[in-house]
Amino acid sequence: MPFDKKTLVIPDRTVFEEHNIVVNHDVIISDRSNLDYGIITDKRVFIGERVNTNGGISAKDDIRIDMFSVINGDVDGKKDIYLGEKVKV
Repeated sequence: MPFDKKTLVIPDRTVFEEHNIVVNHDVIISDRSNLDYGIITDKRVFIGERVNTNGGISAKDDIRIDMFSVINGDVDGKKDIYLGEKVKV
């Protein structure tokens, strides 16, 4: 499936908790998105430019957060964490 910025894909077995989205796949959040949940995953997290989240990010693999994004919570990765220019945590 090609990547499309106008498409929302929620994989099977995704759980929406009170403050977090729990998923067992890679997570991709497109540029200029607002997310009112945190993310918990066993895989990788990719966050685009100027993304705002109202929750923490937790991954058992790499986390990549692009420029000017704001994470209102903790960032917890078991492998590498890449923060772009002017990212606020």
